[in-house]
Amino acid sequence: HKTSVRFRGVQIGSVTNVYLSDDMKDVVAEVLLRGDAKDFAVEGTKFSLVTPKVDFQGVQGLETLFEGTYIAALP
Repeated sequence: HKTSVRFRGVQIGSVTNVYLSDDMKDVVAEVLLRGDAKDFAVEGTKFSLVTPKVDFQGVQGLETLFEGTYIAALP
């Protein structure tokens, strides 16, 4: 199954391809966004991989244990 891209818990797209950059310094993810999510396809949008994490501030990303890892988008 493909990794989803979400904003506030709503799926706005999915990852279609992942590869290493030519200089081997970055991982590049190609994402297909839904038509109504076109405002996320602009410079300055931040994307981050959400994984489960436990620290002194609490538990984050717990839903990924059941739904799988996803990419969060922040406009």
